[in-house]
Amino acid sequence: MIIATLLLLVINSCAENKNIFIPDNSIQLGTESTLDIITWNIKSFPKQDDTTVDYIVKLIDSMDVDIIALQEIADSSYFRNLVVSLDG
Repeated sequence: MIIATLLLLVINSCAENKNIFIPDNSIQLGTESTLDIITWNIKSFPKQDDTTVDYIVKLIDSMDVDIIALQEIADSSYFRNLVVSLDG
């Protein structure tokens, strides 16, 4: 986890756009000149069935990252719903 975080920081620091935060305090990811990787421990996914899936889909689509690693997926059918619902 530490190595992945450090790698993300190094990659982000090499990007043309060095502004990590934009005015509305959300993280800016998904530029054409960077490889954006996130890892996310969604403990006991899904906590609230389809509500959780819909929320996570919106978050992931808004981040526009290249690679996503998810951990602690408790229900494979909800995970399949999540994957199918993602844009691309």
